[in-house]
Amino acid sequence: MTAPLRKGLGQVLRPLAHVLGHFAQVLGPRVHALARLMPPARRRELARQGTTRYGFGMGLALYLVITLAVLGNSVVHPTASFPGYGGDAEQYMWYLGWFWHAVGLGHNPFVTSLLNYPYGMNLMWNTSIVAESLLLGPLAAFVGTAAMYNLWFLLNFVLAGVLGQAILGRLGARQWLGIVGGLLVVTLPYLDTQALSHISLLTIELLLGLLLVLIKLIQDKPRRAWFWGVLAGLLLAMQFYTLLEVLVSATLTFILTLIVAWFAARQDLLRLLRRMPVSAVVAAVITAGVLAMPGVFEMLFGPYRVFNSVQPPNTYVVDLVNLILPTHAFLVHFPGTDPAAWFTGNYAEDNGYLGIPALLLLNWAIRRLWHRPLVRVLALVAGIVTLLALGHSLHLLGWPSPLPLPWAAFSLLPFIKDLLPARFMLYTDLAVVAISVLAVEDYLRHGGTGAGNRPYWLLGLMVATWLPVLPYPNTTLPQASVDMVSTSTIARALRNQPTYVLTVAFPETMQMLQLSDYSFPVANVYGHNSNTIARQQQLQGVQVLMNPNLAPEIYQTILVDDLMRLHVTRLYFLPRPNYGASTLPQEALRQINAALGPPIAASPTGSIVWRVPKAPVFDELQQP
Repeated sequence: MTAPLRKGLGQVLRPLAHVLGHFAQVLGPRVHALARLMPPARRRELARQGTTRYGFGMGLALYLVITLAVLGNSVVHPTASFPGYGGDAEQYMWYLGWFWHAVGLGHNPFVTSLLNYPYGMNLMWNTSIVAESLLLGPLAAFVGTAAMYNLWFLLNFVLAGVLGQAILGRLGARQWLGIVGGLLVVTLPYLDTQALSHISLLTIELLLGLLLVLIKLIQDKPRRAWFWGVLAGLLLAMQFYTLLEVLVSATLTFILTLIVAWFAARQDLLRLLRRMPVSAVVAAVITAGVLAMPGVFEMLFGPYRVFNSVQPPNTYVVDLVNLILPTHAFLVHFPGTDPAAWFTGNYAEDNGYLGIPALLLLNWAIRRLWHRPLVRVLALVAGIVTLLALGHSLHLLGWPSPLPLPWAAFSLLPFIKDLLPARFMLYTDLAVVAISVLAVEDYLRHGGTGAGNRPYWLLGLMVATWLPVLPYPNTTLPQASVDMVSTSTIARALRNQPTYVLTVAFPETMQMLQLSDYSFPVANVYGHNSNTIARQQQLQGVQVLMNPNLAPEIYQTILVDDLMRLHVTRLYFLPRPNYGASTLPQEALRQINAALGPPIAASPTGSIVWRVPKAPVFDELQQP
């Protein structure tokens, strides 16, 4: 570590250490902060058992070990690799560094013209993770966005486990069951699958934190309820700036829960609502509204808004077979062909798995605790959201049957129509964990009678079948990243020049664009945008240059009709050896040189840059 870097880290971490030290002094060195969120009676009970000091520490250590195992190679090389597959991950890395870069230059962090040049993109219509960029961006300047991505990945899982354990403790689970429940939260099938690509969907600690605050407000009725309301509003705003889709789906699930509770446990619902402090609700609404206002304004009235549907219908849904058949994202799976190959959507969205042990345990738990209003409501809501997750029509091994399902009606509503139904399985998974743990707790409190050892076996098998596959898929950043160093020939040739990146997988190059310190705009786009069909065809047309079987006249059409109409001044070939594209096809290289002239820059990694001449015959630039 260089001296300037040590000095910079010291300047950032020293004040943080003082704040954390003061925080620890306030809470007390011998009691974990989350333990203080428990009811006093429950806390005294745990204190008598000698568990308050170590319960959360034991859970934290377990969740940390599991997450480090999933990170795998990224623990050793945090700046050069990351868990899961490429594409969306590198996009998130671009976003992690963007907020403070834009603010530092006095630019609007909610829009950019560095992507989809010259038209730009409205980042509030994309998964721009503003909240995480705001919090982690300063550190990314010292250790890189890849390391910050890995840190964010780690925090997501560990915090989800700790908060899940705290919630189950609040609901009455004993310590070891709370830890097992926290482990199940860390290994939710939803998380195991979405972790392959979508880290913004892993940030469930925001929803769990909000749930924990609501439980505290109802159970304890704290004297400073407004403070907890402000905290709830902050968590809501953070979820809005992390991923609006999850906030909308969570709101819809919450409304469904209230409706179900009204019919299934009305008196209990009214009693809980009467216990909710009004000051907390008001503080939450005001805090969330004020904090979300800039993003809402940019989304509704800002430039480059998206007016068309952002997702194809009836594609990203749960296949009925996926409920019992695990994909290769899980440690326990069937060898041979991955069932995910049969399902619609993509690998990272096939998160419908529950497994036979979990379904058997859930069946036993519901029958045992159906008389409890909480379990009754959770079971009904889990069934409803699972039905919604199946999509517009029932899918069987990838075949979309003509049998219509309720989501077809929900998909007609604004905002809701662009939700991906499969992602509702998050709420099913959480409900299954809560019902199962509470049933085992009830079984133990009644002396373990009536079912033999069956609950223990089913709970153990549920844990085993929910574990993610190890080693978990891991991706190494491309070697051509060295070309983004400011002193390299490639970087100097691209600086401040509108560029088209010719590569087999543009999304996987976005982290490289961040490494260049956002020094040049690109015409390429990955994300939701307002481009016309003509521009989309132009962008796709240039990509065809990677095809080795084109006729000579096709090359000329692409280079004149498509490339030069993109209003770029550079063509940048980025090799990707892991895709078998370490070089351009020889005919493509010859035709490009003939049309654009010899390269103005090249590097040992195989990267090549050409100057693109301006085309005077084209019409004036117009917004698509």
